[in-house]
Amino acid sequence: MKSATTHQKQVAIVTGASSGIGFATARQLQQRGYRVFGFSRRGSAPDGIEAITLDVTNEQAVRAAVQAIIESTGRIDILVNAAGFVLLGAVEEFSSAEYRQIFETNVFGTMLMTREVLAMMRLGRHGRIVNVGSIVGLVPTPFTSHYAATKHAIEGFTESLDHEVRHLGIRATLIDPGFTKTAIASATLRPALRIPLYEALTNRILAAVVGGLSAGISAETVADQITSVIELVNPPSRVVVGGAAKRLALMRRLLPAGLFSKGLRREFGLEGH
Repeated sequence: MKSATTHQKQVAIVTGASSGIGFATARQLQQRGYRVFGFSRRGSAPDGIEAITLDVTNEQAVRAAVQAIIESTGRIDILVNAAGFVLLGAVEEFSSAEYRQIFETNVFGTMLMTREVLAMMRLGRHGRIVNVGSIVGLVPTPFTSHYAATKHAIEGFTESLDHEVRHLGIRATLIDPGFTKTAIASATLRPALRIPLYEALTNRILAAVVGGLSAGISAETVADQITSVIELVNPPSRVVVGGAAKRLALMRRLLPAGLFSKGLRREFGLEGH
């Protein structure tokens, strides 16, 4: 496939740049000659990245940071939304505040960042927006219902956005990684309220997640895919990353719903049909 026009002076913003996929992506883009601004709550980023301490849920701070970059560089070419965290537990164990917190970061933060860069991209008639989703946006994962819901929301948002802005020279792509070796386990929040009936099942899921992460693809592998998508003239609207994730996505599409559900429950050791 053809690559996009020269990127030596292009400007990229990466959220969640202090760790994991965001960190790896920011570093790769910087190494390839982009001027990269890394947003994170911790304000840390790879060497050579212009790190900005920012909470993506703070609308005023996001607007001010984006405007400052525009005033400094005169352009924004790329946005990679990689900030996010996980809630692990049963639906009824979490409070309304916790529901809102994960949507504020994983969904509304992505929407807010996207809205703030679009005007500049529209003026330049060029832009690439990459949103980091997850295979759980395609495949159900019990006891991560809230996280899965945020990723389903990002699925719909990204694919709809891509069709909305193509005529402006802007493309939006969803990246769906499978289990990835990052520190997301340490960013996984458990509920303060614990219902004993769910405890054994939740711990089983947690063990499966930790095992999956340890055997998963690297953050650099996901960053490679993100960088490749950014540099395509005609990028796809969705990319599933990792062999296991691709197999799951294919099975979800091809298998009868009942058979897929049965296999998933067996995989997680869940009772019932």
